[in-house]
Parts: sequence; structure tokens; C-alpha cells
Amino acid sequence: ALEHDMIGISLTQGGKGIVAPGSRGKGVGLNVISVAVPAKEEAPFVLDMCTGVVAGGKLELAARNNTPIPEGWAVDMDGNPVTEVAKAIGGILPLGGTPQLGSYKGFGLTVVVDILCSTLSGGLSVLEKESGPSTRGKANHFFGALRIDGFMPADEFKERMDAMIKAHHELPKAPGVDRIYLAGEVEQEMERQRRQGILTANLSSMKISKFMLSH
Repeated sequence: ALEHDMIGISLTQGGKGIVAPGSRGKGVGLNVISVAVPAKEEAPFVLDMCTGVVAGGKLELAARNNTPIPEGWAVDMDGNPVTEVAKAIGGILPLGGTPQLGSYKGFGLTVVVDILCSTLSGGLSVLEKESGPSTRGKANHFFGALRIDGFMPADEFKERMDAMIKAHHELPKAPGVDRIYLAGEVEQEMERQRRQGILTANLSSMKISKFMLSH
């Protein structure tokens, strides 16, 4: 979409991984939202996030490294916060964490993704899926592209995006902060470093990468 001066939208319905506010156990999808917006001179705005407070892969890495997880990531079956991955069987908390901190917003985003990926397409929602072999591991997706030139000339839009991005970078910074990052900029910086030969990876992630390359 970016290469064609469009705004790309990609949503993915994940498996049951999030505990809904007020419920018990993993009941709703750990869903994914991705939006990519082109700019002219600045790097494109690329949002890639899940609807939980943390991606499931972070728990997998913690388990492999035998390290604790921060309180507020996941809960046990009774809804109590845990710091051991082995006890996090109740699910990952939705964005916001607790109702007091706005978990209903993350939960709402989770349902929106399921509606667009599943209900709208005639597929099975996370709640309708069984754990049997016929549906296990299957996911529904939503892909969309907005033509910018349907609203204004693409170059004008990208110049406006440059101005917006720069305005965010120029916001007053808290003490000790060198730069304000927009979505995707941390990953873009990491990519530049790695292309220059600067690699930062822990042993577990290297093992996972080696396994994936060999299969």
C-alpha cells in the first residue's frame, strides 16, 4: 500500500489469549492491528500492535530465559496478577490492564478486530471456534487500502504527514528524554543499526530464528 500512495490496514484475529474484563480465563483473541501511512521525507508511520498489554511472544521469551514477567502483563485463573509465566494460565490482560486503567478500551479493540475479520466475512469468531483440530491454529484476516488521492493529491498528503511527524518530534521532552518516537520509528532505527552490522539479540531469540530458518 505504501508503495502505491495508499494507507494500508491489516487486522488479524488471534487465538484465545486475552482475559476479558470481569471474566475468568482466556476468552477473547490476542488480536493484531497494523496501519501503515506514507510520508514524503520522513519515515512512514507504521503502527503494528496487539490488543493485549503485551504480545504473546514476550511471554514465550521470558519462559525460555526463565525470567519473571512484569506484574500487570498476565493473570492466573482467578484473575490474580502473576510474575511467573508458568502461572499465567488465566490469560494476558487487554490493553489498559485493569478496568480502572481502561482495559475496556483494549477489550473493545479486540472485539472490533474480530468483527471485521470474522463476523463481516462470515468466518468464525474467536468465541465460536472450538479447540479441535478442524479450527485450531486457524485465523481470519482483514486487509484494506485507502486511496489517498480520493481525498487529496498524494504529494500534498505526504507533505502534511511530514509536518505532523515533525510536530510530534518537537513536543517538549521530559528530563532525560532525547527523542520522542512515533509508531514504527524504534523498529526502523533497529533495522538501520542491524544493516550496519550492529546486532542485539539474546540467546533464546537466536535459537528461535535458527529453528525457523531450518524448517
